[in-house]
Amino acid sequence: MNSLHRLLAIFFGLTLLAGCGGGGGSDASQPPPVNAVITSANAPAVAGEAADSVLATAEVDDLLGLGGGFTVSSKSSPLGTDFLKSTIERGVFQAAIGPETVPCTAGGSITISGELADPMTLSAGDFISTVFDNCDEGQGVVIDGSFEFSVDAFSGDLASGLFSLTVTLTVSNFAVTDDGDLESVDGAVTLTLDTTAAPQNSATLSGNTLTVSDGSGTGTLSNFSTTVSQNDGVVPAALTFESSATMSSSEFEGAVSYTTPVPFQASEGEYPFAGELLVTGANGAAIRLIALDNVNCRLEVDLDGDGAFDETVDTTWDEITS
Repeated sequence: MNSLHRLLAIFFGLTLLAGCGGGGGSDASQPPPVNAVITSANAPAVAGEAADSVLATAEVDDLLGLGGGFTVSSKSSPLGTDFLKSTIERGVFQAAIGPETVPCTAGGSITISGELADPMTLSAGDFISTVFDNCDEGQGVVIDGSFEFSVDAFSGDLASGLFSLTVTLTVSNFAVTDDGDLESVDGAVTLTLDTTAAPQNSATLSGNTLTVSDGSGTGTLSNFSTTVSQNDGVVPAALTFESSATMSSSEFEGAVSYTTPVPFQASEGEYPFAGELLVTGANGAAIRLIALDNVNCRLEVDLDGDGAFDETVDTTWDEITS
């Protein structure tokens, strides 16, 4: 199941495309215990789910129009947009917003409310809240649920693209039905963007709990954080990213934690060519995923948690994240 990757992309794409958000609250509960038993049989699936979630959260800079952005071949989201500039161009920014209910083209509605201190920029305390009521724009996608976009800090200039921004996105029972397939997201994320040192840009995505699900399963990230540093001064853009989280998935029993002890490095539009991902399960058992190049990777598996890897599996990025 690629629900973590696919739904995070849909979530951020729709959030930023709409330029608004809705009610809910972050879940400050403790992450689940790291108790997944790592075996020879499930090691590829466990490592693949962890890698998938890292690659998904690393894409947020592209969805916000930070620059080239990290995309993984066919996995790049078609919904990505330069949110900040498009909201201004569409006239979304105004001092007081709604509440206003707008009918959707083929049924349902969107209710928008919010407040911005300055209609031409962002300020700490600004928020936009949106509730989708089975909104159908006639393109085979129906959206239901709510989310809120709130500004925690902002400095710089939107028009020039040089700014520092921290926002919190909170989703509540947010569901997307796409050609009959139901996908849902629930939770909250904090996003910090810094483009003030362009062409060196950075984005950090973090949160307490985010759960995504589709028809094939469910995945949850707890206490997660991913930081992407992007250099647009070279072609293709160069990216370095670090990530950590506790993760559970219907692909395996229990929960694991992961970190990137050696930060991943990638070129725009490609898998990482360097770096390591360390996934830890019950009793210290672990999987080390090593990027050999942008096509191949290696799994080293420690089944008993003694610090020595018992098995080595050479595979490809496509295979491990499929």
